[in-house]
Amino acid sequence: MFALAAAHPGGALAQLNMIHLLISDRVVGGSPCQVVYVPSVNLMNLINDDGTALAGAWVGPGGGSLSNSRCSISGIGMAQSISDQGRMVSVTIPATFNPATFGGLKRVYANAFDNDGLLSHWVQGATWTVQ
Repeated sequence: MFALAAAHPGGALAQLNMIHLLISDRVVGGSPCQVVYVPSVNLMNLINDDGTALAGAWVGPGGGSLSNSRCSISGIGMAQSISDQGRMVSVTIPATFNPATFGGLKRVYANAFDNDGLLSHWVQGATWTVQ
């Protein structure tokens, strides 16, 4: 499970367009596991292996899953919470990894985008070893 949180002074659900979770050994290049989360509709998706498109239909709490050769995400166990008078959104993202194609030390980054085109840029929040 990965916990991801982002805040916006204008309200998280009203102003945050999307949040990306990137698990990789680097920010640019490589072969990442990248999740796209849309707070206003509480749905997530996975970027495909080529990094060019979404991996499939959007997944929400309670069901559905998506995979690429490196990782999988599931709606089972996914949960959203709102705090700080609506300014902060947190989401729990269930993810599993394929150690054969995605093993080793990874860094966990997030990037939040708002409706005005502003973004947080990649912020490293943790490290993770896939084994």
